[in-house]
Amino acid sequence: MVVYGDIIVAVNIVMNAIILWLTALAAGTTGKGWRIGAGSLVGALYVLISVFSYTTVFYHPLVKGIVSVIIVYIAFGYSSLRMLFFQVGVFYLVSFILGGAVLGWLYFLQQYSLPLLNTTPIAVPWHYLIGGLILGVSLIVLLVRRCLGRMYRKQTIYPVTIEYAGKTVTTSAMLDTGNGLYTIVGHKPVMLVEYAVINCLLSQMAADFLQCCQAENWLGNLHECQDNEWLGRVEIVPYRAVGTKSMLLAFRPGSLTITTDSGSLTVEQVAVAIYSGSLSNDGTYHALLHPDLFQSGKDIGEANLCA
Repeated sequence: MVVYGDIIVAVNIVMNAIILWLTALAAGTTGKGWRIGAGSLVGALYVLISVFSYTTVFYHPLVKGIVSVIIVYIAFGYSSLRMLFFQVGVFYLVSFILGGAVLGWLYFLQQYSLPLLNTTPIAVPWHYLIGGLILGVSLIVLLVRRCLGRMYRKQTIYPVTIEYAGKTVTTSAMLDTGNGLYTIVGHKPVMLVEYAVINCLLSQMAADFLQCCQAENWLGNLHECQDNEWLGRVEIVPYRAVGTKSMLLAFRPGSLTITTDSGSLTVEQVAVAIYSGSLSNDGTYHALLHPDLFQSGKDIGEANLCA
């Protein structure tokens, strides 16, 4: 069988570059293009030497591990020993997932059985390999984005308790750094909450009004609500979407308590805007917090919240 060294180097450089790019994505590391290219080249040269070498030392797990550390070190540099080994672990995890996806894709497409102990080289069409590679990369990117998204949301989700008219309700809220909503009167920061959450806080008259009236008509039909006490706490919140301007219906609660790792914050100067739909597709959170709420809140230390 004829083995072409230039093809081996070229294919391995491409594969190593893809693996290192996915490693950087999964580990949250930034790697410069030339460093990733240099690391890919080192990995390709190692494979080339292994193929044409007459010694088995290059196939020893210890040698493979050392070469992997060198490749990762070249690609991402050195910040700490812990980070280096973390990146090496992610490098292997990505390699195993990508290799498994390619192998699984080949077995999925094959139309004949393979002997269990077959040692004869098998010719594999290029488009099969490319298809498996695309599948593997897509799978890894999807998993990484999903996991990183969940981790980020978990770090920015807080239990909150809203108090109004002697009633309280507790729900989960996500810190929305892009929330720039303020009330017209008083310039109070606005927290967006699903109607299904705050419904239990309202009087029967206010709840019936919001339920019977279409959300887009809430502001125009406020005169139909019979709860004058709640109407006295209603606020209008202007907001701008892409190409449109509109208004949100909000009201001033008695207080808002945000529970963090360091304690609890109580905010009184806040407005709760009512959202008729669902804010989270998977139900992870039901409200959006304004970032100014963390600056205007009063630290009350550890507190027990009741719903």
